[in-house]
Amino acid sequence: MGTERLGAPVLVSVRAPLGAVRAALIGVGAVAQDLRSVALDLGDDLLVLAYDDSEHSTTVAVGGDDPAVTGRWLADQLEDLGLRVEEVSASPTTTAH
Repeated sequence: MGTERLGAPVLVSVRAPLGAVRAALIGVGAVAQDLRSVALDLGDDLLVLAYDDSEHSTTVAVGGDDPAVTGRWLADQLEDLGLRVEEVSASPTTTAH
């Protein structure tokens, strides 16, 4: 098995309910494994959604080869669909030896 280096996950914070963000992500090409899934595949990237009821916002964690590019692209798509993106931030980087 070859060694692949993945970028650090990126977080996209969206001021919208989980269902609205999930529907928007599916609308831009993400694929859900089942109807209740909060993990979606978008090409070679994995998206994991989490809803914060007290903040009324959804966070999308983006993982893959270049999550910073994918995260920014997703943020642009979500904004184009009328959802308010509050932040796109890279998580702390880790290195594996």
